[in-house]
Amino acid sequence: MISANVILSEDTRHSGKLLQYYNIKAQLISYRKFNEAHREQAVLTRLKQGEIVALISDAGTQLAKICVKEKIDVIPIPRACAVVAALSASGLETDEFTSVNFFSHTLFFVLSSISVKADAY
Repeated sequence: MISANVILSEDTRHSGKLLQYYNIKAQLISYRKFNEAHREQAVLTRLKQGEIVALISDAGTQLAKICVKEKIDVIPIPRACAVVAALSASGLETDEFTSVNFFSHTLFFVLSSISVKADAY
C-alpha cells in the first residue's frame, strides 16, 4: 500500500482511517459496485501507464477479472483464507465456490455433496 500511486476503496471512510493510521499518502478513490463501471477505464489506463493501484475490498469486484484479461498482474493480499485471495486474483469465474474448512460428523454427507457437484461437470 505504501508504494501505491492510488488506492481504490469500497468504503473510503474506513479505509481513510487505516491509511491515516499508517501515514499512507496515496490518493484514495471510491470504487464500489455502483461506480466501478464508470471508473474502470480510468483505472486500466493508470495500470497500463505503470502506476501501482491498490484495492481495498470486502466483497471483491470485477476489477481482478478485467486485469487478468488485459494481462495486468494482480497480487492478492490474503486475510483469513489464502484460497479465497488466490481465487479472487485468478480471473476465474466465481459464480459458484464452496470452501469447506472444518469437517464434522457429517463428513460423509459433505463428501457426497462434493461428489455430486463434481459429477455435474
